[in-house]
Amino acid sequence: MTPADGHYAILVVDIKEYSRFTSRPTQLGARKGVYRALETAFDRAGVPWEKCIHEDRGDGVLVLIPGQLSKIPLAASLPHELPRALREHNDVLPEYERIQLRVALHAGEVAGDSYGYTGTAINLTFRLVNSVPLRGALDKSSGVVALVVSTWFYDEVVQHHAAARPKSYRRVFVEDKETRSDAWISRPDDPYPDRISDDDPIPDRDFEERLSISSEKTTRVSSCSRWLGDGARGAIPSTSTMSSRRSHAGGRRHPPRN
Repeated sequence: MTPADGHYAILVVDIKEYSRFTSRPTQLGARKGVYRALETAFDRAGVPWEKCIHEDRGDGVLVLIPGQLSKIPLAASLPHELPRALREHNDVLPEYERIQLRVALHAGEVAGDSYGYTGTAINLTFRLVNSVPLRGALDKSSGVVALVVSTWFYDEVVQHHAAARPKSYRRVFVEDKETRSDAWISRPDDPYPDRISDDDPIPDRDFEERLSISSEKTTRVSSCSRWLGDGARGAIPSTSTMSSRRSHAGGRRHPPRN
């Protein structure tokens, strides 16, 4: 496709822990699986793959969706179709060959030349897909896709369409190199509960477990305190009680030494 400057929606996908695929067959299989899942998901979402520009990034793919194509399917349909297509790929594989993806969505002006494409908007999208909050979201997910969208994409596209489930997104702060920016994270196939306010944090999957452990410790400490406070009064006699017991036992508890 002839490079053309202009406005594009920008999608970047990155395979989680690609380095674990140590043999060439598994590396090629993972890459093939990603491309197949992308093509299938785009087709099902109604976004023509053949009209998009895609550049291989080794362990991921950069996809530029021309500005004349609607961004609505990218927010409302693609986030659900991509996990579906990826699961179809994973289901026939052993667990160690299965794929999870980090995905970032943004939009902006892009410049093209004979070497490919560049632009500040592309740089930001790569910062988002490699961000710590997105990595953490996928690490704690039972699903296969974690999605981050820029503030621009959320404000202009996601929040206006109920099918995109905007309330399931959580706002995060991304800090990477020169990038300092808010963004919005979603897990389409393991969604967060709908938030009440924009400031709701990402739910902590480990919170209930930690709370249970903390509660158990508190119960043990409380029980120990009650034993020391109430039961111990009967178990550890006071000095006066011991003196009284000695008097009833004949004064001395042992015979005098000769």
